[in-house]
Amino acid sequence: MSHVDQIEFEEKWDLQTLREMCQAEGWGFIENRTHYEWFGKHIGDYPIPVGFRKEEMGRCDHVIDVGVRYQIGVVKKMGEWKLVWDFWHSGGLPDKLGPKAGLLKQSYSLAKVRRECRKRRLRFREKRNEGSREIEILMD
Repeated sequence: MSHVDQIEFEEKWDLQTLREMCQAEGWGFIENRTHYEWFGKHIGDYPIPVGFRKEEMGRCDHVIDVGVRYQIGVVKKMGEWKLVWDFWHSGGLPDKLGPKAGLLKQSYSLAKVRRECRKRRLRFREKRNEGSREIEILMD
């Protein structure tokens, strides 16, 4: 079954932050890969993401691989980066990233904080405890 949708976020996705997020999480960021793993065809049981056409499903500019069967496509649309994923459970992405890719959004936000700390020359320390995160930002 295909259930492809965009991963929505409050702000625009930044390609360098996505790369840094993947590095921090141990995920793959595959540059210039033109297709991502998904069910393989849109069968009409779920709406196509806004701004996309059926024949564009599965195509991308880059890929995020979090280590499960399906992958996330990074697609440039109308001058902005979009993330698309097939969230059908058998592909493994919802189990790895949570509902609506919540863990990916959290990881992206942390990557943005890390970048901003480096830019401002602030120290950043993150502690992970059995799947949860404790974040401590030291400013000096």
